Amino acid sequence: MAILGIETSCDETAIAVIDSTSKKVLCEALFSQIDLHNLYGGVVPELAARDHISRLVPLIKNEFEKNDLSFEILDAIAVSKGPGLRGPLLVGNTIANSIAYALKIPVINVHHMEAHLLMPLLDANPPSLPFVSLLVSGGHTLIVKVDEGGRYKIMGETKDDALGEAFDKTAKLLNLGYPGGPEIEKLAKLSQIDRFRFPRPMINSDCLNLSFSGLKTAVLYAVQKLDSLSDEDNKRRALKVPVAGNRIFFAGEATHETHPATVVGALQEGERAAKEVHGVNGIPKNPPILSYSGLDAQIIPASSCKALDPATSIQLQSKESGLTNTKNIGDITITCPIDYDANRRVIYSCLNSCCPISEFSEDAICAQVLTKVERDKPTEVMSIILEVSNLTSNSRSVSCQLNEYFGKKINNSLRNRVNLNGNGIGMISWNNLRPANNLSSYGITCDLPSQTAIAYVETRAVY
Repeated sequence: MAILGIETSCDETAIAVIDSTSKKVLCEALFSQIDLHNLYGGVVPELAARDHISRLVPLIKNEFEKNDLSFEILDAIAVSKGPGLRGPLLVGNTIANSIAYALKIPVINVHHMEAHLLMPLLDANPPSLPFVSLLVSGGHTLIVKVDEGGRYKIMGETKDDALGEAFDKTAKLLNLGYPGGPEIEKLAKLSQIDRFRFPRPMINSDCLNLSFSGLKTAVLYAVQKLDSLSDEDNKRRALKVPVAGNRIFFAGEATHETHPATVVGALQEGERAAKEVHGVNGIPKNPPILSYSGLDAQIIPASSCKALDPATSIQLQSKESGLTNTKNIGDITITCPIDYDANRRVIYSCLNSCCPISEFSEDAICAQVLTKVERDKPTEVMSIILEVSNLTSNSRSVSCQLNEYFGKKINNSLRNRVNLNGNGIGMISWNNLRPANNLSSYGITCDLPSQTAIAYVETRAVY
């Protein structure tokens, strides 16, 4: 028998099925709402709740079908009861209780933080009891002693912001987007260690409590101070980076233009950067530019999909709900072409005069003046998501095949399907695809039953 776990406490819809006896994970899936909330610089609870409503049931059904699991194997449903956002928690608990009621099995209410605390016990090499855990999440920062399941002692906790909140608020000050932690970490690895002196609150206190509000405020003052300086002062104080024996100065902006304090260079790559910028007679050719990875998400309208047999195209209709098979009986095979970019053009914008020679002494070597730099970044991972809807009160099954093309030849195919209840919506997804070097494009072929529609195709590329 098994337990279905459901987690919707914030901005991720997550499910997993675990064998009750062996503790083996039978399936797991997660849908992140980062792209949705990034527009607002943080989680919007109402939007998070609505997204959980549309994602959770299809996520569960898809994982059960993909892994050939039956709901009959479940002997309990475990669901996050809190802490978390009220709306998202309500969605998860409502669906968990509905499934449990239908299957006549119990619901296990799980404390969100306790779940984090005990997760290491599921590892291949679990810690021995008792152990001490540093528990860090978006809304909580705790130091907890775990004697056994159900017996815990909080040894220390934050007195104000949680660490995740501090990261997000600091990132917002620097226009780095949401979530802030990954972006700050990425830039910190290249940062100048002694560039700023920030406080380390409560480090000399006689307790294990933590505080991050003072650190966040210190960053605010540092940003305001830089904003108050002239452009020339900003260049002198924030854009100059010494590398190796000769003083080679590099200036390039990471992802944005508003806060020069976030501009970082090839600091911890000193020798490699020096070799890159040195050309003939010590004159730099190509200044090292910050490497940058990101997510490129695109929505492909269903109108780009066409009937494989042109004779059936008259029975395909474009409506607000998508591309619909208007036949009363019978499937229509359709194809959806998906362009693939092996490399993506990334543009780095610099300040008007990134590295003016007049700023430096005669023995200094200065990178050439830049206003815009472009470079190609290879596509690392692709995910492709197809949303389909059922326009009838009867159940429907939609089967689709993702094809990888080398030129016009199919190299590999991956089939997936989703079962739709009456008037239901479902997702078919192919995740974590690693494109081959000679891949030219993708294509989706679907057998679209009568009175069903493709709403859209979404591609996500990590580069």
